[in-house]
Amino acid sequence: MRKNQYKRHRSFFTAQKAITLVIILCFLLVIGALIYSLTYNPEEHTKSTIENLSQDYYENYLYPSFSDADSFKNNPESVMEKYVKFGFPTVSLRQLLLYDNHKNEKYADELEKNCDKDQTIIKIFPEAPYGKTDYRIEYTYSCEF
Repeated sequence: MRKNQYKRHRSFFTAQKAITLVIILCFLLVIGALIYSLTYNPEEHTKSTIENLSQDYYENYLYPSFSDADSFKNNPESVMEKYVKFGFPTVSLRQLLLYDNHKNEKYADELEKNCDKDQTIIKIFPEAPYGKTDYRIEYTYSCEF
């Protein structure tokens, strides 16, 4: 009979520890969710995502198409000078999401919640010495936050 009491007593404490652990985990999850909801800014997140997509577009897609040309290697100024003042043609958010075989399509649902894919545009201006990271981007957001 003592053995049976010991097993029940031990299983009670094990169950009590498990319940306490579950309560602590739930408490931590609630605190984490509260902190996230207080610090999350949809406007900041959306703009940051668009900026990252724009940088990737220029540095890894558009720029290589120019820099691989022999004329660019010999004289980058002559190739880029016509884009310095007026920039490259505007690029819509839709294009940023779909270029390079829909590379960034995973961001579409998130960005479409706040922004118009056709009216949110970027304009890229190369700057001397015309390296991969020598440019500026002007953003025109058509978003509601």
